[in-house]
Amino acid sequence: MHSEDSFSGVFEGQDFRIVFDYGWFSDDSFEGNVALKEDVVIDGRQAQFAFYEKLSTVNPTELVSAVYIPNIRLAEGDSDTALSFNVYYEDLGMKDEMEQLIMSLRLSGAEW
Repeated sequence: MHSEDSFSGVFEGQDFRIVFDYGWFSDDSFEGNVALKEDVVIDGRQAQFAFYEKLSTVNPTELVSAVYIPNIRLAEGDSDTALSFNVYYEDLGMKDEMEQLIMSLRLSGAEW
């Protein structure tokens, strides 16, 4: 989806789902029973990483590895643009792989 102030979407894999939101109103809250939350650096930008179990009546065992990157744009004066990137999966054995996916995000190009 693309709206006036954001670009968001979903990528579906066989065993996981990635949901992202890039824009002014990216979600900086981690919904669920947060087991881990820490400050990290991703591609030179300060970020918050979290791992949690999503509380849901549809799928109560869904696990989430997520990152929120505030102030994602390096353009001077643009402090409102952010990125939330969440990976949903059910197999705890995938946790390390999903965290590696998040930590390998690379943000390049003139728009960043």
